[in-house]
Amino acid sequence: MKELVKLALILMIACPLAGTIVSSCAGESDCSTAGRAMLWSSVYRLDGAAAVNDTLDSLTVTALHTDIVLLNKMKDVTRFGLPLKYTNDTTRWVFDYGEQIRDTIVIWYTNTPEFVSMDCGYEMKQVVLGLSYSTRNNRLDSIRVTNTSTNTDETKNLELYFRYH
Repeated sequence: MKELVKLALILMIACPLAGTIVSSCAGESDCSTAGRAMLWSSVYRLDGAAAVNDTLDSLTVTALHTDIVLLNKMKDVTRFGLPLKYTNDTTRWVFDYGEQIRDTIVIWYTNTPEFVSMDCGYEMKQVVLGLSYSTRNNRLDSIRVTNTSTNTDETKNLELYFRYH
């Protein structure tokens, strides 16, 4: 009987203690669930006056004048996301389609830090103000901005129109 009483006392002390330890971790927020906000792009081909969904055979995207590779020989590209710099208000990308065919895209935007929580700190809200592009081989025809705010839910921001590939 004494053993049963000891066991009951141990359980009465251990269960609330274990519950306190588990619940203290439950209040922590998972700051990594949303991910980094990106600028999401979709690929289109101009077919006369109409635009149709298209696929690029291969795409490598690097940051201009750096060795930073954002996409590395991605195959069958229909849509993709690219980050904007937090430390500048301009990001420059080089799109390489292979065989020395490249386009350069420049994006201007605002960076606005927004407080999330004490645990997570701040996240950066970015809004596109404008863009320009230069085409060395006349591959990229035009770019249309459909949504100016970067996002984590893959909402399309840019429509990239290509003449051929």
